[in-house]
Amino acid sequence: MMAKYDDESYVMLSLQTFFQGERLYEETYTQYGPAYYLMQSPIHRWLDIPITHDIVRLKTVFTWFAISLLSGVLVWKITGKKNLGITGMLLVMLHLEKLGLEPAHPQEIISLLAATGLILLQPNNRLMLLVAGLCAAFAGLTKLNVGATMAASFLFAVTWNHPNGNRHDKFLSWMASFLCCSIPAAIGWLVWKKVSGGAESSGLLLPFVLFLSTVTVCWMARLNPSVQAIPQKETSEPNKIKDFYWVIFGGAIGSIWVVIWAMQHGNNLREILWGVLLQHSFMSESFYQPLRFQTLALLSATIFFSIVFSFLLLKKYSEKSSEKLLPWVMVLPGITLVITAVLSIVGCFQPIEHGLSLRGAASFLAIAGPMVMPVILINKMSAPRLAIAMSGCLFPVLVFPTPGTQASLGTIPIILGLLIGVADAVQTKIKYQTVSKAIDRYLGWTVALAMIGSTFVFSSRWTNQVPLNQPGCNWVRLEASRAIEEQQIAEAIRNAPGEVLAFATHNHNRFFFWTDKIPATSINPTFWPWMLTEEQSEKITRALSSEKQICVVMDKSRDLIDAEPDLTPLSKEMSDGWELLTEIGQWQVGVRTKTTGETGSNLKN
Repeated sequence: MMAKYDDESYVMLSLQTFFQGERLYEETYTQYGPAYYLMQSPIHRWLDIPITHDIVRLKTVFTWFAISLLSGVLVWKITGKKNLGITGMLLVMLHLEKLGLEPAHPQEIISLLAATGLILLQPNNRLMLLVAGLCAAFAGLTKLNVGATMAASFLFAVTWNHPNGNRHDKFLSWMASFLCCSIPAAIGWLVWKKVSGGAESSGLLLPFVLFLSTVTVCWMARLNPSVQAIPQKETSEPNKIKDFYWVIFGGAIGSIWVVIWAMQHGNNLREILWGVLLQHSFMSESFYQPLRFQTLALLSATIFFSIVFSFLLLKKYSEKSSEKLLPWVMVLPGITLVITAVLSIVGCFQPIEHGLSLRGAASFLAIAGPMVMPVILINKMSAPRLAIAMSGCLFPVLVFPTPGTQASLGTIPIILGLLIGVADAVQTKIKYQTVSKAIDRYLGWTVALAMIGSTFVFSSRWTNQVPLNQPGCNWVRLEASRAIEEQQIAEAIRNAPGEVLAFATHNHNRFFFWTDKIPATSINPTFWPWMLTEEQSEKITRALSSEKQICVVMDKSRDLIDAEPDLTPLSKEMSDGWELLTEIGQWQVGVRTKTTGETGSNLKN
């Protein structure tokens, strides 16, 4: 499969131009922070492995497996149950199926960093805490929202995993809680601005759910003192939370490392700030889409929150009454996990066409899952549990501003939390325990059988499809009609005059890898007429204007664009003097030719 919006090739081209010496942001267009390019350097710069579609897909397969494996290890480590660890690995692997749509995307490497950080978050282990903080910094300097949620979850875990006996400790604990609550609140404010401007009001549901669940996790941590709390020393000098500072120290080391590396590769602090933070205000304005969800998700979230909130009220004011509600609370992770498994299994047999398609369990988990996270803190509290519970409430913010594949990645901690909750229910003598025991025993086998079945289905489809057989793209197969169309377009582009290739609407960067044509500049986003700043648009216009002949491809398909771009200097530069060479389906391959006297005619005065 290969997504039509082609985020895959956009990221590939940004890697290629950067490794060819074009510095980030001012020359190489990218929406991502410099840490991603630092992490890719050993593979493509040191080992000189080429950037091709086959190579990046192979990297995605290894990363996909590593994320799933680490998730399973984390569940096994916390619950002590190997079978639940295997179930977790298989369920996460199935849950991340949309990674196949967007190979090379930075989201896969930051998910690996998140899983690694959760495993390394061990109290009193300075080195592990330092590296966990470093993972958060690298994630944040790739995608800021991921780094913020990782840092907030880690700091919350190490501060509340402590007696909090003095003012200093209490201040750090409440500061970490405030930081966690501020993240969904900030997203809610941004969505509110969009809704006030005419966007769908349903988009407010997600930040509202995440804020409520974050508050309930903080409340549960307050009511349940940690069983692994660091003991106070019997001295006149009270013990302080040192784990907090080791995480901060690791984050500082990682941040300084990335910033120095970026500056060594041509960036200044202003450009780094733009790449990590400032450009995203423009992106959130241009590409906001609310999360689509089923009625089941809203209904489940309402019921789950009512039960958990009632339990917390009773626990605070009437301990005996809360024990009567405990069986209902403890069964919630199992119910949520069964629904998740059913949605994932049904989805895994359906074709994957678009990252925004409503399939699998991601949207259900993003809405209903966070409400269940406090449950894993009822019987036991430890730093890893606290981190997973808070990550389950915060990581779904990854779906803002666009709920594509990020919805699957942002709900991984919820799956881990649900499995931990099932393990707790199995070990607690309560009513309905048989439900959790059945899940513990049979869910892994069910998921494994579904994965085997879907593998046969997709293998059969893959075998019956046609290989693209383009340079560096030999393993990719598509439906016969699309594969033939792609091959014909690539051949038409190769035969077109001029060495520069441009797309009048959507940027299909894969053809730069399959043909001998080059882009006019290193600024090549996907939905490019709409993703460019005025300065970037003018730079491309100048570069195109200096060329006598350029191959210009027009894609008339309506599923990729909502409207034709305005008659800007950039679009006029590609359309004035354009002549059709060949038409293939909805694609038109042509050449724009201008005389020497016309050079620069469409530039702004």
